[in-house]
Amino acid sequence: MTEHDEQTALIVWARLHQRAEPRLALLYAIPNGGVRHKATARRLAAEGVAPGVPDLCLACSGTYGHALYIEMKTASGRLSAAQRAWRDALIAHNNGYILARSWIDAARAIRDHLDCAALTQDLQ
Repeated sequence: MTEHDEQTALIVWARLHQRAEPRLALLYAIPNGGVRHKATARRLAAEGVAPGVPDLCLACSGTYGHALYIEMKTASGRLSAAQRAWRDALIAHNNGYILARSWIDAARAIRDHLDCAALTQDLQ
């Protein structure tokens, strides 16, 4: 599966489990990547879009810290220098961070961050 497919599967999983765990509604994507026209890229940079910011954020405190940031990568995907810098800064400021190679990796990290046994069933 592609990074897009894995991230989409994670969002589907989260939406399906929101009734059992309402904090999953605080999971959102950070649309930082993608190919854009130069004018659009300049406009977004002026609005604060920054290279290296993780793909997703679960905006609630939990086991791993103030919030949980998730970077989705394929099995062979590597972090850029900007992504490593963001990872280090987020962790230094008491946020959780995970590099997820699949939606299941990310879902397990979310479950652990929320300390929610109700989210364990389909992650075995």
